Amino acid sequence: MFRYLKYRLELFKLRKILSKEENELEHALENAKRAGYDDGTLSFLEQQNEETENWIRFHQTQYLSSICDALIIPMPENTESGEYYFEFNFDDLEGDRRILTKRGMHVARTRIREEKKIRREAFGFWVSMIIGVIGAFIGLISTLKK
Repeated sequence: MFRYLKYRLELFKLRKILSKEENELEHALENAKRAGYDDGTLSFLEQQNEETENWIRFHQTQYLSSICDALIIPMPENTESGEYYFEFNFDDLEGDRRILTKRGMHVARTRIREEKKIRREAFGFWVSMIIGVIGAFIGLISTLKK
């Protein structure tokens, strides 16, 4: 639960930053149309916007990875075509980081849902078995008392 709350808080902060950057980009586009285009400022703002979007995807990838680790299921495999991952460098000491694509996130979420469903069904089976045995035991005791 703590992991989920931390994840949601980080996404909230990043989406707030993304919204601010999108507004800045929108105002810069309006100003550029009025005064003539300034490609340097616009490209910088677009790059900053893309970097924030990739930070959001990176945090989503980290969250899905932590859930997969907790459920002991594999993350999607990286293929040569880059179908499930892409690499992005945030210009920090970590270097390139692997981030799930939309297709990769879909595969990871599907695996998580399937695993949770299997665990829920197994738990439901044992709960119903225990309740059935308790009911049978109570029925047996009630017939023996008569």
